Amino acid sequence: VSASIANDLTATIKVTGLKEVNETATATYTIKNNDTTLAATIAQKSVTVDPSGYFEVTTDLGTGKTLDAEGTLEVVVTVKLAKMPVSSDNSSANITVNLTATPIGQ
Repeated sequence: VSASIANDLTATIKVTGLKEVNETATATYTIKNNDTTLAATIAQKSVTVDPSGYFEVTTDLGTGKTLDAEGTLEVVVTVKLAKMPVSSDNSSANITVNLTATPIGQ
């Protein structure tokens, strides 16, 4: 599993090696809050998978987690192979995870 960071709230994930239906790959990413005074609630805004239907993507954010001022937060992203691709054209996907950061105490 690898990721590229598009901006402060978006990561694009690449997963390789999933060969069996229901097989998963998990990655843990660390988010840092550089603000010295404001905490934030970090939540999953959206997940985009292209092509859709072959992979399921989840995070452990639920309804949101608190990121303290100057703190760090680990986010776990799990990708599951939902169904076998019929061709090598569908053996990989572009997965984008978008987050929201809502300041606390403003």
